Amino acid sequence: MLRLRQLVTASLFTLALVAAGCGGAGGDAANGEVRDRLEEIGIDPSSSLLYEHFLYFPDEAGATAAAADLDGGFDVVLTDPDDEFPDWLLVATQRASLTGDEVDALTQRLTAVAAEHGGDYDGWGVPLDG
Repeated sequence: MLRLRQLVTASLFTLALVAAGCGGAGGDAANGEVRDRLEEIGIDPSSSLLYEHFLYFPDEAGATAAAADLDGGFDVVLTDPDDEFPDWLLVATQRASLTGDEVDALTQRLTAVAAEHGGDYDGWGVPLDG
């Protein structure tokens, strides 16, 4: 179930979003489908892209611990919960040129980091203007 907040809109982002649990075997297939979709709309999926990853946590402690575990290579923003979105949102961005296998490995890593701290990895996106 995608819980990507209102900050993700179709006008700003491709539909390059992968469902929760994309660290498993089914997620690897979903990553491949997203990369295929990027190619279909004229974006080379192996070019330097701004990847945005979305992780949700029920408490601040889990969110900040996960942020600390994402050493190097990521810009991290934490968003407080509110009435509409009761979870802490961690957005980890990274500009990278990744192969399909590297995307799969990265989503598996982020899924594990989220789970270790009581959260969920909800997927990734690529801004059209990034």
